[in-house]
Amino acid sequence: MWLGSNIQGQCCRLDFTFSNDVTIPRRSTYLLAVDNYLSYVEIAELDTVASSDVINHLKLIFTKHGIPETVVSDNGSQYAAQEVVKLAEHQGFKHVIGSPQYPQSNGKAERAV
Repeated sequence: MWLGSNIQGQCCRLDFTFSNDVTIPRRSTYLLAVDNYLSYVEIAELDTVASSDVINHLKLIFTKHGIPETVVSDNGSQYAAQEVVKLAEHQGFKHVIGSPQYPQSNGKAERAV
């Protein structure tokens, strides 16, 4: 079960963050999955920001914590890809895409960055 699964409306919020540490030879990209109720953050380092890499890490996160009822993300091309739509249908969660003009709609994930 997702971390806040005993709370009505269990929800996971997604966002990316990047490492700009000059001591690291390559810039790292991280996928953040934030439990909407508990504000618990799950972090996965990505090799690429392609939707296939995002999906693989989402599957690992969902295997660990369970599938939430709702996943909220921004409208990045990784999240809007047809593969993510198929994952949502297959896994049985509702995928909500927030407005790019209103990043506060995904506030928990934005604050975790």
